[in-house]
Amino acid sequence: MTEKERYLRTGDAALFRLSFLCDPHFVWQRLKAVRSWREGRRRVQDVLRLLRWRLQDRVFDLRLRAAPAGSTKRVKPAPLPPCPSESLPRPHVHLSWNIHIACNYDCPYCWFHGHWHEFGKAANLVLAPDAWQRHWERFNARCGPAHIDIAGGEPFTYPGFLDILERVCKNNTCDVTTNLSLPVEPFLARMDPARVALSASFHPESAGDPQAFIEKLLRLRQAGFRAEAFVVAWPPTLLRMQELVGRFREHGIALNVQPFRGEWRGRAYPRGYTAAARALLERLIQGGLQDQPATEDAQRVLTYQLAEKPTSGRLCNAGVLYGRIQANGDVTRCAQGGRLIGSFLSEDFRLCEKAEPCPFPNCPCINEMSYIL
Repeated sequence: MTEKERYLRTGDAALFRLSFLCDPHFVWQRLKAVRSWREGRRRVQDVLRLLRWRLQDRVFDLRLRAAPAGSTKRVKPAPLPPCPSESLPRPHVHLSWNIHIACNYDCPYCWFHGHWHEFGKAANLVLAPDAWQRHWERFNARCGPAHIDIAGGEPFTYPGFLDILERVCKNNTCDVTTNLSLPVEPFLARMDPARVALSASFHPESAGDPQAFIEKLLRLRQAGFRAEAFVVAWPPTLLRMQELVGRFREHGIALNVQPFRGEWRGRAYPRGYTAAARALLERLIQGGLQDQPATEDAQRVLTYQLAEKPTSGRLCNAGVLYGRIQANGDVTRCAQGGRLIGSFLSEDFRLCEKAEPCPFPNCPCINEMSYIL
């Protein structure tokens, strides 16, 4: 494999660009292009930054190889009930609802880290349960039952959330993304496992030891709810990822690993992962460390999130069979924005009639990848 091929496969820009410093022709051409002292200093700083990144990569890979391997204990998997959406007719409408921008955590890798109040003040729309019920009943009368992925922020901190969820689930099925930090007893007492599921995100930096999180997951599953566990492969967390996977596996729970998307130490991810980190991620996502076969969702994560397969120009049914409701009630085609479809609160709101080309370089959202044609 050439240096360029290695870069294209692993995203190791430092290795790829530093290789040119050994090419006298390349160096001479770059020196001739320098027109000022300021530009020369900038080029030197670029080289020093690449050298620093390369050193950090080497240190990180050494730490990753020395990281605890995690428990190898084998137990019978905790029963995972079926998805509530399987009860809906196909093709059914699928909506993602970012109910509000607010959370009782402030994880360092979150898009809203340090800016919760700023973004929430500008975007959040708080309506009473009766009002949301009317909007959803109008939507169902026009489009039929839908499967709704509810996220935020943390949905359970939205005022009257359980009342809203109970009413919305009468005509729809829901999957709520939650950090599982709040007590689960009120949820267990009021919700129907046939209508609602939970996607529980474990955040080591905020939640600490996973035992309480695991116990809540097991109680939910024992009550018949589909409750899955997820974790973000933020580089510092990746160093203990095998240990975390082992802790969950001891209780028969598969911990689904999602690539980190964002910036860390001045580098963009997932492209910034080192070769060793990427190899570990591939094994984790495919289930190789958890004795489980790779699912269709896992293959999409590998293809579109980790490998960043291009999607620009490809037809996509986002907007037709799928839409994303923002915290202010606006509905866009997908998580990255795209065309504004309208307001969910409008009396004449309706989804698009035909697929449109994707306007973005790639698709990072697991809820939307399946709509690419």
